Amino acid sequence: MAGRVGLGEGASLEHSLLEVPHEALVTCIRNEQRLIERDLTSSCGTLNKLAKRAKTDKKLTTKRTADHIDGVIKQLEGLKRKVC
Repeated sequence: MAGRVGLGEGASLEHSLLEVPHEALVTCIRNEQRLIERDLTSSCGTLNKLAKRAKTDKKLTTKRTADHIDGVIKQLEGLKRKVC
């Protein structure tokens, strides 16, 4: 009965087989989290630039401001689709 695996050995083998998918899942989640944080930081940065520009630039029209805000909203909607 050299081909049979004992109970203790089977549990050890099962643990090692489960650990690989777990590590791959953790790596995947970390990568997705970094991408989401990058996109969110970019969107917030765009809004901050727009706010500073609105204070200093008197030529900035309401339409251009609304267009910039619409662009940020589209970025955030794309981010929402990635997350959900």
